[in-house]
Amino acid sequence: MISLKALQKTAAELNEVLMLQPPINTKEIKVNVLMQEIIDTIPLIRPDEDEFSPDVQEVLDELVKDVQPEPEPKEEEEMAAEVPLDEQILSATKIRELKEIAMTHDVFKPLRGKFASYKTTDALANAMLDILDAPEKQEEEAPKKEVKKEKKVEKEKEVPKEEVKVQKPTKEKNEKGISFAKIIDEVVRKGGRFEDMIVVLEQVKKERNLKVPVSAGAIKVHINYRLKCNPDYFKGIIITAEGITYGGKN
Repeated sequence: MISLKALQKTAAELNEVLMLQPPINTKEIKVNVLMQEIIDTIPLIRPDEDEFSPDVQEVLDELVKDVQPEPEPKEEEEMAAEVPLDEQILSATKIRELKEIAMTHDVFKPLRGKFASYKTTDALANAMLDILDAPEKQEEEAPKKEVKKEKKVEKEKEVPKEEVKVQKPTKEKNEKGISFAKIIDEVVRKGGRFEDMIVVLEQVKKERNLKVPVSAGAIKVHINYRLKCNPDYFKGIIITAEGITYGGKN
């Protein structure tokens, strides 16, 4: 059995080496509570970079050994994989949760080792969303070039314009393919109390069988990200403790 003193020392080193925000409470006197806090933090450790004292490393090794795998881990991983990364980021309420996402997905490699520079959950969430947006912008530019080539071919073959018109997706397809982030946009633009917005988003989650939690904090992170990219995205928006109103046209 690992002693309380050994667990407190381990928690202190984890706070220092991983620069945890918020840190593990090293004054916790309940062994099972402190042990679980440490176990939850172990996935954030980078074996090739993070170093600990021999005593602490021994405790960490012991805890890893004692942790039993979940009965059906593969099914849980598949369910988590079905949730888009942007939705996982928007639903995170702690920096620790965002770090775990960043350490799990290689797309966030540029952020690893720089977590200390992000002091708030919103700051790290925005940085992660920026990385996800980068490849999307490149993909948006590619089709434009292809369209130009098609137009040149049309002139050479003298194909009637009506035959080469690109058919736009129907409204039904757009509605089925709309992302959860876009749905949040629509809810925010309507304004109202956060509790009413959460009811609407929870219903959408239920219909789509999503497992991401929705909260007022997640909605605010989403708004901050949109405004950072485009200050006029939610033009005239006013955020209060209870919800959202607008001082001008949106």
